[in-house]
Amino acid sequence: MPAALRQYWGGGAKVVVEARTLAEALVGLGALSSRVLDDAGRVRRHVHVFVNQRPVADLEAPLAEGDVIHILPAVSGGS
Repeated sequence: MPAALRQYWGGGAKVVVEARTLAEALVGLGALSSRVLDDAGRVRRHVHVFVNQRPVADLEAPLAEGDVIHILPAVSGGS
């Protein structure tokens, strides 16, 4: 879990959820899911989701035991 989102989960770097699909896993994050998903249930455009280090756009993508999901909010700025 990236530091920018940990405050919505209680500070832990890792979260374990049981889910059959990516959508179920993201919804299973409770309050944090509103930071990842928009009101229509789609991944927010400034957030990138990876399963086992591969970008995934299909929320109905099946998950297997041991899959690792990374959620990365977009980073911007500069000098």
